[in-house]
Amino acid sequence: MEITGDAAEFTFRRTSDLNLMLDTPAPTSDCPRALTFIRRGDSAIVILEAADTCRYGDTGQISAQVLTQRGETPTLLTGCCL
Repeated sequence: MEITGDAAEFTFRRTSDLNLMLDTPAPTSDCPRALTFIRRGDSAIVILEAADTCRYGDTGQISAQVLTQRGETPTLLTGCCL
C-alpha cells in the first residue's frame, strides 16, 4: 500500500485506488492512528503504530496492519512502513 496525502494505491491480488475518508489518532498522541480508506466497492482500514520490530534507520519505527476484503474474503495484512 502506498499512501500519498488523502489517497492510497493498494495492491493485493488486484490494485485499488482509495480515498482517505477518516484519520483517527489516539486521544493522547499521534500513534496509534487508524486511517479509513474507501472507494466504490472497496475499503481498507490501516492501523499505524510504533513498533520496535520495524527499523529503517532514521525514518522511524512504524508497523501497519491493513484490514480489507477481496471478494467475500476478509484479509488482514501486516508489515512495516518506510
